[in-house]
Amino acid sequence: MLKDSGKIDALVRKAVFGSEDEKAHARWMIWEMGQQAGVRPASIHELYLARGRGEVPAFTTPAMKSSAPPRGSTPGRSFAKSRAVKSPIPTSGPPNMSWS
Repeated sequence: MLKDSGKIDALVRKAVFGSEDEKAHARWMIWEMGQQAGVRPASIHELYLARGRGEVPAFTTPAMKSSAPPRGSTPGRSFAKSRAVKSPIPTSGPPNMSWS
C-alpha cells in the first residue's frame, strides 16, 4: 500500500488531470488502496433523514471553506488543508465558523 504522501499526491493528480486512461487507472488504484485499508463507501443520507425525524440529537461539525477556481483555490491548497487537520477538531465553536 502507498504510504508516501508525495506518491499519493501524484496519484490523485493523475486521477484528476491525467489522460482518460491515467484517470481510470489512478481512480482504480485509489479505490483498491482504500479497500485494502478498510475504507468502505458510505453515505450520510440516512443520518440526515434520522435528524429530520428527530431521532438524532443536534450536533455541529467543523467546516472548512474551499473556494472553487477562479478565486484562487488549487488542488494543492486542498491537499494542504487536509493534511493540516490531523487531530480531532472541537465540535463547538462560534456559529458559521469556517477556515479559509
